[in-house]
This record gives sequence, structure tokens and C-alpha cells, in this order.
Amino acid sequence: MKKFFATMATAAILTFSANNVSAFEFSDVPTMHWAYSGVTTLVDAKIIPHSKDGKFYGDKNITRSEIAQMTANLLLKVSPDSKSVAKKIIKDFSENGGKAATRFEIATILSEVYAKAHKGDISVAPISFADVPAEHWAVESVNLMVTMKLMEGYGDGTFRGDRRMTRYEAAMTVAKLYEILSE
Repeated sequence: MKKFFATMATAAILTFSANNVSAFEFSDVPTMHWAYSGVTTLVDAKIIPHSKDGKFYGDKNITRSEIAQMTANLLLKVSPDSKSVAKKIIKDFSENGGKAATRFEIATILSEVYAKAHKGDISVAPISFADVPAEHWAVESVNLMVTMKLMEGYGDGTFRGDRRMTRYEAAMTVAKLYEILSE
């Protein structure tokens, strides 16, 4: 009888562990890292691939081509009929693809994905940032991302849209959008 309960307990633990561990773990993203959940969510959903060397390189700035591929994969995951939009995203960001993406660019690309994949309306109020005037080319995207709590401004009232994002920051932002669009 004790052996039976021990076997059942072991099976329960293994089942719990199998259901709560990412299919792939990066050697440079420990389970206690602040971005672990976002990175593993995207890997498990096949939105980002694992690297051949098993590292994520999360402290590096995300490039235009990396964020384009990530968001195109996200879009196809939540809206499989969006192949033409996904191709357009990749094409638009392939120019200077090795260049680090800015917060303005990431807000814009994520807004495109949201607009295509979301089934419903969200009320977007104008948000005022000292460095994002009402006529700025990315103002609508910034307002949407901040309203949805995918991105935020800084304590000094700025958005700092020209600032680059790390791969960790981008992964967390894209993972949040994936969760919203998957509901």
C-alpha cells in the first residue's frame, strides 16, 4: 500500500513538473529571472525559436528583423489567415534589419499586430508624454500600447521612444500581447 501511494505521489509530481516547465530553457535565462515567464511563453508557443547554442542573449538590443519575425510569428499564431500582413511586417522591417529597434518602432509594429488580430474595440485615450507631441508619427501606437499596459512611460513624463529595447524587454512585451490576443 505504501508503495502504491509513493508511486502515485511520484506520478503526480512528474505530471505537475511536466506541465509547468518550458519545453526548452535557455542557459542564460534562469528560472528566477524577471523575464523568464515571457521568454518561455514565446518559446513554448513557437513565436521565438531557441538558439543553436542554447542562449537567449536577453541583454542585447533586439534588432528590427528579430522583432519583425517575432511579431509576424505572433500574428500567425493568433490569426492564421494573416499571412499577407505578416509578410508585410517582415518586409517593412527588413530594411536596416540588423539595426536595434526603437521603442517607437516596437510600439508601431505591435499596434499593427493588435489591429489585425484583435476582435473587439479598446478605448484609447490620448496620453501625454513630453517627448511625444500630438503630431508625432507614432503617437497612436504609443497611446495604444500604454493604454493596454504593454509599454509604459517614465516617471519624468517621457516615453523615450528613441531608446532601444533589450531582447528581454521585447520578449516580455510580446508575451503580454500574446496573452491578450489568445484570450
